[in-house]
Amino acid sequence: MKKTALLIVFCLLTSVCLTACGGKEVIESGAGKIETNTVENAKKSANDTAEIFVQSLLKSDFDSALTAMCMPAGSFVTAADIEWYLPRSSFSDILDIDYETYTVSSDKKTGKTEIANINVIVTSTEKTENGAEPETTSIGVPVQLNDQNEWFVNASDFYFTNFTFRTAGKGTTVKVNGTEVDEKYISNKTAGDLGLAYEYTLPYIGKQDAVISISSENFDYEQKLTPVSNNADSDVENVFAEASDTDEILKFIKDSWNNGYKESLGGASASDFQKYISSDADTTVSQAMYDGYHALVKPNSSLTSSAHYDHLLTQCLPSDQSKANWVTGDTLYIPFKYELTWTFVNSHYSMKRYSSVELKYENGEYKFYALTDPELFTAANQFTAKW
Repeated sequence: MKKTALLIVFCLLTSVCLTACGGKEVIESGAGKIETNTVENAKKSANDTAEIFVQSLLKSDFDSALTAMCMPAGSFVTAADIEWYLPRSSFSDILDIDYETYTVSSDKKTGKTEIANINVIVTSTEKTENGAEPETTSIGVPVQLNDQNEWFVNASDFYFTNFTFRTAGKGTTVKVNGTEVDEKYISNKTAGDLGLAYEYTLPYIGKQDAVISISSENFDYEQKLTPVSNNADSDVENVFAEASDTDEILKFIKDSWNNGYKESLGGASASDFQKYISSDADTTVSQAMYDGYHALVKPNSSLTSSAHYDHLLTQCLPSDQSKANWVTGDTLYIPFKYELTWTFVNSHYSMKRYSSVELKYENGEYKFYALTDPELFTAANQFTAKW
């Protein structure tokens, strides 16, 4: 369908192209091409469509207003959004009409164009002591033809388009204002610093603050966001649930580190550390633990015996730099800080570091999933952090 640009005093048209209100709609968005059922709407003239829309707003029938706008199913624009934004919209003059009775008419559409602005005239009478005095109010209603030559109201100032937000990935249920978001709206499955988060792009969403809810077997969380249109990568907001059992998580990291070190001294192999690692983790995790412990005990291949010994992770505390968040339905990113002590040639040393790790919650237990800090099992020096 040919698109033309038209500046309308009352409402700015957007370059949204809809097919039949009673058929299918293809949306071009950050999520790609999305085909969805649209609202049923009988064929009406441009004037009929504009008049029905104005009457719907006059009667506070915001569901009918949505029908006249031909919003697609699952558009995340609701009747409540229309009601909330109406006082701020180009149709706000409707709220100033006081009436006991009214009639609606419109100037006949002129020209064979697919975009038009229909001037809807509301003639209202208000009951007064001196009798009813008629008043007229003109409301400009932008209308547009879809691909099957059906008119709809292009009231684009009621919604934003292509709004993107980032949240926990695989294994989560995401809702916007209580409506579940279908997977077809996922525009990026490798988002975030770790590549585990999902980004959702909603083709249409109301202009009120939106409540984003995320849930899995391990957490329930919700957060309010203020939608915008076509937000850039730098403006994409995060919606991540914080870990609630931080003490248990940090105890696992501390105990696993110390127990693995003792087992290494007893001759444990890399596969022996698998009990601390999730079943779907890469095998490089257990090998990294094995290599790290051996590097701590014997950092120089020329040494014939252990020069470093008695390594002990004495403190494992929450990071003061960032939070522990669920990045999928069962995977956590854990930033933390720790203190390591050891002996070197009869002298005692300690080191404080900031670190991080990914953990998987599996069969009721936390396990290592990925080592985001390659020096977690190798660092032992005097370059200590201050905290």
